[in-house]
Amino acid sequence: MQVYRRYGVPRILMVNQVVGRQNLRYVVEQLNGDRDFDFYCLVDSAAAIRQMADYAREYGLQRPIQVLLEVGFKGGRTGCRTMAAVDDVVSELASAGDVIVLSGVEGFEGIIDTADGTDLSFVNTFLETILEHLSKLSSVDFGNREEIVISAGGSFYFDRVTEILNRAEFPLPVRTVIRSGCYLTHDSRSCEIFHARAIERGLPMRLRAALEVWSYVQSIPEPDLALLTMGKRDCPFDAGYAVPLKRRRPGDGAAPLNQCEIFELHDQHGFMRIGKGDDLQVGDMVASGISHPCTAFDKWQFIPVVDDEYNVTDGILTFF
Repeated sequence: MQVYRRYGVPRILMVNQVVGRQNLRYVVEQLNGDRDFDFYCLVDSAAAIRQMADYAREYGLQRPIQVLLEVGFKGGRTGCRTMAAVDDVVSELASAGDVIVLSGVEGFEGIIDTADGTDLSFVNTFLETILEHLSKLSSVDFGNREEIVISAGGSFYFDRVTEILNRAEFPLPVRTVIRSGCYLTHDSRSCEIFHARAIERGLPMRLRAALEVWSYVQSIPEPDLALLTMGKRDCPFDAGYAVPLKRRRPGDGAAPLNQCEIFELHDQHGFMRIGKGDDLQVGDMVASGISHPCTAFDKWQFIPVVDDEYNVTDGILTFF
């Protein structure tokens, strides 16, 4: 949030619950210092609301913090699990109306495991639960809002989010917000699989992975083993290893790598099994698709942007 504000972003939906004295103090400072700053965050308990309200009053908040009621599911992350928990939140919000205002309902379906990705009943049920919680609320619960927000977001099921949440019916206008984490680039492993299945479900677009990690073939100590100049410090490994895509050789251009597999990473070395028919030499450059965008961005403060010929045309700064 501090980075976004430094760059002048005027509207932030912070999809988390703000806890801690200094964090709330910063939010209050931003809201008091810029009347046009449009800020939202989440709540899922009366305790969180009381803490937020106490700090907001202590630091002299001049206009209410907008919050979304977070709906969760058993075994998931944060979020109300039951209607009774929702009732507690709404009741507490009523007593904190001077500093906090309910502005919408939210959930996160992205970590729901659908095994093979074809049975989406749990995903659909959870999204419909968000609608159900909204239907139990009234316009009075949202104070003087002219519009409310309904939101969910993950990178795997955004087509289901848009279809189901757009069914919301409420006396006030409803703005649907999706929050796909991989909106800049998806990965070449798990997201590729889920997106392929989304296309089978009728998603009218195909996403293309936009992030690659390049390394050199440093050594071929065994006929079927290549050591690459990248390791845990360079590419994600928490959701699987990088996927070799192609190699580039001076004077010989690029060629696809159809059967190669990275099967181990050390701090600064990648172990790649050379597939049958894949031609590799020491000094070749290897492009690999990453396995998890979030932890890829963690590792690089500067990411070059290239054109189709791999000429560097721009650069992206990261702040993780």
